Amino acid sequence: MRVSYFLAGIVVSTLSLSDLVLGADVSLVSGLFKKESEKKDGINAGSTSTFGAGGRYHDDLGDSYSWYGLGELFIHNYSAPDGRKAPGDAMSMKFGGGMRYYFQPFSTAVVPFGSAGGDVRNVKEVSWTSTGFAETTTNGLYYNGAIGVRAGLDSNIFVEIELPLFDRALFSVAKTVEATTVNGVTSESKSETTSNELWVSSYEGLPATKIAVGYRF
Repeated sequence: MRVSYFLAGIVVSTLSLSDLVLGADVSLVSGLFKKESEKKDGINAGSTSTFGAGGRYHDDLGDSYSWYGLGELFIHNYSAPDGRKAPGDAMSMKFGGGMRYYFQPFSTAVVPFGSAGGDVRNVKEVSWTSTGFAETTTNGLYYNGAIGVRAGLDSNIFVEIELPLFDRALFSVAKTVEATTVNGVTSESKSETTSNELWVSSYEGLPATKIAVGYRF
């Protein structure tokens, strides 16, 4: 049985643990469009436009455990000033999954959880300079852990706030191309970095908090 009531114009629902976590659901975790323009010494250096989205499918394995699958796909478009070379359009993607454990609910509508998972990534990043750009492509296998809470808005719609604790590369290769244009002539240099990390540190900065909105079937 579910009872809803109004508090300061917000609908608050009293839900059981099964209402919050049992069954399948989908949620939007990232997207949809952003554009960034950079200036160096007051001069336009270049801009980056990103389109795409990320989603998560989640299903229970009993009263306290669940599994999830995650996918993200983004398309990047780059624009450089006249006379300068811009990187070609690129795509970033991430696919993975993991397990969750749900603790005792804080209230009838909020339940905390801990999660552990992994994913494969192909990520493109560009930074602009006053004479060109640096493009880094990273491919690898990553592992991560997080804590968070799920808040039920009603029996179908929920919001999740998730704080990543670590996000490390079990194995990754980052290739960087630096392009510099001087007097209309572009030169390039290349570098490569390989990483293997079995490492978690308690004093490093944490990744950004994630917020997801989802729907239960």
